Formats: sequence, C-alpha cells, structure tokens
Amino acid sequence: MGLCALAALLACGKERLSRDVEPWEAPTEANGFFPVRPDEAHNAPCVKRVEPFETRPLAKTPLATASSVTAIVADEDYAYWIDTQEHRYSVAGTTIERVVRADGRRLRIAMTEGVAQDLAIDQKSIYWSTVGGPGKDAIWSWDKATGHLEIVALERAGRLVARGWIVAWTRMRPDGVGEVRTFGSPSTAYRPAHLTPVTVATIPDLVDGLLAIDGLTVYAASKEAIWAIPTVGDAKPKKIVSTQPPDDLAADSGWVWWIERGPARAVCDADGSNPTIIGHRDLKHPVGMLKRVKSSGGSNEVLATHIVEAHTLTVERDVAWIATPSGVLRVVPYTEPTLEPLRPTVRLAPTNDGLVASAYGIGEETIALLRWP
Repeated sequence: MGLCALAALLACGKERLSRDVEPWEAPTEANGFFPVRPDEAHNAPCVKRVEPFETRPLAKTPLATASSVTAIVADEDYAYWIDTQEHRYSVAGTTIERVVRADGRRLRIAMTEGVAQDLAIDQKSIYWSTVGGPGKDAIWSWDKATGHLEIVALERAGRLVARGWIVAWTRMRPDGVGEVRTFGSPSTAYRPAHLTPVTVATIPDLVDGLLAIDGLTVYAASKEAIWAIPTVGDAKPKKIVSTQPPDDLAADSGWVWWIERGPARAVCDADGSNPTIIGHRDLKHPVGMLKRVKSSGGSNEVLATHIVEAHTLTVERDVAWIATPSGVLRVVPYTEPTLEPLRPTVRLAPTNDGLVASAYGIGEETIALLRWP
C-alpha cells in the first residue's frame, strides 16, 4: 500500500480528504489499515480533513524537566510524577519526583523497588504501584506532610485511583478475570496495616488499565461496557452504558467520560487516489470521539469528534482535557473545543487553578503549568 497510506494524515504532504464509512472487510495488514472499494471512495463526497479545533494558547509556566514521564498528579502546591530512565531500550529504573509549583524547588521522593507504573493522590498522601516480580509487586503510600513511606498492599496493580478516603486499583487474576480492589486510605483515622484490601467487583473481560473514581463510586471498563462499582455498602456493580473498549476513562461531578475510537473514515488524496480507511481499527493513527454519560446511566452524549491519537483524558469541574500529539484539547460541554498547542502532550493532571502537563522535547520532557483565562 506504500508509505503514503501508512502516514495518511501526518507525513506525506498531500492534501487529504475524508468521509465516514462503514468498514467492509477485516484488515489484512498488521498495521491495521485496509483498503476501501474504489467505487466507495469516488461515489460519496469527501470533506476536507483539516485540524478541526481552534487554537487558543494558554499561559504556560515551566516547572521542571524529566527523562520520561509515565504518570503525573498535582495538588494546589506541588506536581508529582514518575520519571523513567531508559538504557538501551529497556527501563533502567524509576523515581518518584516532586516540584514546588511556586518556585520550582525539586525533591526526589523515592527510587522505586521494581518499576513504578501509576500514581494517585488524595488530600494526605500520594500512592504509586510497582511491578517487577516477587516482593516488588506492591502499592506504596507517601505522606505529604511527614514524608512517611510504606507499602500498603503486596500485589500487582493496573490503574490506581484515589479520592477522599478511597484508594482503588485493578488487578488481573491468573485465569484472566479482572478484579477491582479497594481499601480505606491513610487519610482516615486508620493505618493501612489495619485494613485488608477487598475485591469490590469481578469483571471477566476487564480492561486492566482503565479506572476512574467520583465520590464513593469507581468506574471500570470491560470490552463492551462501562460499570459503576460502589466501594461501600451492599450494592452490586451496575452497567451504565454499552461501548467499545475506551482508550481512557474519567469521572467527575456525576458524569463518566471516555474516549472512544470513532467510526472508520475513508481518507484519500485530493485527486481521489490512494484510498485508505482509518479509525477504530487503525492502531497507528486512531481517530476518536469524547463521550460522557450520567453516572446513573442513560443515553450518552458526544462532545467532540475527530480527535487524533488521544493519550490521556482527565476531567475537573466539568471540563475535559485530552492530551494529543497536536497539544492539549480543552472541551467544555456544548461549546466548541479549543486546542492549546503544547506538543506533543503526553500526561495531564488537573489542579484547582489550571493543568499540569508533560510534553516531549529533544532528549527530555518538559513539565509545565497551564492556566486558563
């Protein structure tokens, strides 16, 4: 099919045209592209494939640089992240770092046992999960006030979330069944040693890397649905919406938000040649949409489409932020999305007055605070 088809939107330099179509056959190439019938490519009108979002730069304050940020969280005073050092295409080690938002002073909190995978934060502590074999698969907590560090669970965690006094994570059993696990966090009057992790939901086709929390409810994704899982009481998990497996998941203020890869799109050159389908089957340049649904369930809303290569979704106070290679997409419901051109943005962490983001540079990543007007 040639290099031009493989870089349909980004690398070839030709003007591209596109339209929504239904895929007509399974992909036959490992990269996920598959051809469109020539009559389909010519018989329906194409629309110009252009960057659909208005660019609106935000005020940026550089905070720190890092080798490779794999997770980031923030509060009113600090930003925290996992920094991964690589050596010859393998992970040489990971550290947990902190920077003061006001003056840029930096602290290395820990050099991790095993490889750190994910971060979470609540009012009192930050948490991270590590993997690496016996004794290294664990969840750690670090008290923000005292610096006390301890292991709170000896098990492998996928996505890790925290809010209030709830800490929750996903775990895959050896038989392939997924579990959502939780316990009260050190933010309560109890020590973690007095608390036993419990399974609050068992989901056979759980998507391990997706979990969100809002209040006392966590939200997990399976291959065909999103589930609301109470962390207290006797209520059972409830399917709130049917969907494809999301690319990312968030919850805030009674809504659940997710990135879903959109319908396949027929993309061709301006002269109608070289037709190719991209979309939810395309692993290189996925085109997705932002959706949300009430936490109680019901009909979902589509808030933004034509989102190319979404990396991270986060939501704070009814505003969604999406990291993409073109920058940070800001989506306020029922208004036109806008794009902050900090590129390529990889990780996001909302704060009470802005957004902490990491973006690739040459040989390092920049961590910056973005402030909206």
